[in-house]
Amino acid sequence: MNCSVEYAFDEFLKIVRKEGYHIEEADKVEYVVRIEKGGFFDFFFGIGSLKITLDFDATEGSGCDVRVKCNRKNQKETISSLLSIIQQSWKTPENNSKQQLVEKIIVKEIVKLQCPYCQSLVENTESKCPQCGGSLTWK
Repeated sequence: MNCSVEYAFDEFLKIVRKEGYHIEEADKVEYVVRIEKGGFFDFFFGIGSLKITLDFDATEGSGCDVRVKCNRKNQKETISSLLSIIQQSWKTPENNSKQQLVEKIIVKEIVKLQCPYCQSLVENTESKCPQCGGSLTWK
């Protein structure tokens, strides 16, 4: 595939969730995914359920290889169609790097109370007033 391992792994997880597969394991460190799909009785007993393991490996450049293990021989078309969806959605590394940015917002609440001695505003984490030096004990 001509896309990054991270992109292929994340997109594959999105696609299999939409397709109704059960994700047994998704290891983002090793980039291994184990999925399963079956009927009602297959869920309880595991008989006849489709089990697929995909191992995403980085190649030189910005590509990746995908190794597939499946318990049914006739499922290669299903897996290749899922992987082709990923390949079609990949545009350019510049566009995808924008999608991968994660914004972290930290909210800090600052509470100020009046000093009982000089009436100036002091943060509630202070033990002494910065204006008058009075000892603060908040109740």
